[in-house]
Amino acid sequence: MVHLYRVVARGLGSGAPVSQAMGAVHHLRDSKILRVDTYLNQRDVLEAADLPEWAVSRENLEVVRALISAVNHRDLDRYLAHCTESIQLETPWAAVEGVYAGPEAMRRFFSDLRDTLPDFKLEIERLEPVSASRILALLRVSATGRASGITAGTQSGGDIPTATIYDLVDGSVRRIRVFLDRQEAFEAAGMPE
Repeated sequence: MVHLYRVVARGLGSGAPVSQAMGAVHHLRDSKILRVDTYLNQRDVLEAADLPEWAVSRENLEVVRALISAVNHRDLDRYLAHCTESIQLETPWAAVEGVYAGPEAMRRFFSDLRDTLPDFKLEIERLEPVSASRILALLRVSATGRASGITAGTQSGGDIPTATIYDLVDGSVRRIRVFLDRQEAFEAAGMPE
């Protein structure tokens, strides 16, 4: 049995916050625990339990979370640190519509975002591993056009439900496809809604 958890505490002397993802493998026989092996990182737990594909999926989930955070903080360097050199972004958003390919194009995307949708923000509803190298993200987008002052999704409650497929290679994002229609994203990802 595998048990994954996060320890959150404060340093006794310093008071500094500490957060550590950890886990354990419980070895059972006849419904009794024979041995518990504890690990300081979740990848080691999953590999010890002979579930390395889950370790890759979990790591890729963290990469996608970091990428979304980098967009929200307009941190291009952190964003590119999680991408391959051949990164490709396909976005249907009118203000930044099109395909951005490579690091220089991503710099242009961040610039376009800043110039047209300065308060653009992604909120994660759910991240779903489709495979060891593909993550489907259900997101809510909020943004206001700089020139028009119009808030996206005003008629539908202030934000817009979208879906994004992230394809990864060796822990780095290679391709990002944004969908305004979630059903299209589910179909493109090869999974039911």
